[in-house]
Amino acid sequence: MSAAPDEEYWPRILVVDDVEDNRDLLRRRLMIAHFEVTEANDGAGCLAKLAQQKFDAVLLDYMMPGMDGLETLRRIRQTWSKAELPVIMVTARDEDPMIVRCLECGANDFVSKPFSFPVLQARLRAALPQARGA
Repeated sequence: MSAAPDEEYWPRILVVDDVEDNRDLLRRRLMIAHFEVTEANDGAGCLAKLAQQKFDAVLLDYMMPGMDGLETLRRIRQTWSKAELPVIMVTARDEDPMIVRCLECGANDFVSKPFSFPVLQARLRAALPQARGA
């Protein structure tokens, strides 16, 4: 049986951050805003979850131990294009060279911590139509 035509679609977001409190905050805020959220605590976990299920976008922390966000982003882009899987980098650092590296490696956007949740949500929603082929 198919879903009712007026049933709301909750975009599936993968939140990747090595700090549990950061993931928890994003998960709670995104769920209130009608996003379905899955979490990963590192780059390897991110790639494993992406291989297992489909997501509409990824919020990816830049600074993580082991495989950092930039290397994770490079690996994501080996499989998915920017339109197929939008990736928004989230980090406490906001130096221009780092932002440029992220964008050159395939990030769709960039948000600095501490972030304004309305701005993060707007950027995320702006990236979503690309993933759904709109």
